[in-house]
Amino acid sequence: MTIWTDFVKAFATKNKVSYGCALSDKQASEEYRAKYPKARRSKNAEALPPARPPPAKKARRTKAAAFAKKQAPLLGKISKLKQSIAKENDDDYF
Repeated sequence: MTIWTDFVKAFATKNKVSYGCALSDKQASEEYRAKYPKARRSKNAEALPPARPPPAKKARRTKAAAFAKKQAPLLGKISKLKQSIAKENDDDYF
């Protein structure tokens, strides 16, 4: 256990409150700071690195993107048909 948790347990039993109430009690934190003035972290203390990097965010697909993905094969076929029709019409023109 840490000094803080031991202090909170002792504070809770001394003041006849639950451990959870003692954790959030301002009087407990004030007494702790008075009893252990050097226990506070200094501003120059190095921050601990995160245990693991946060997960990468997945790109959200919009409805338009989903629709375009479904329609892509059809659009390819349509463009090929248009090209073949255009070639046929060009051949007939000359």
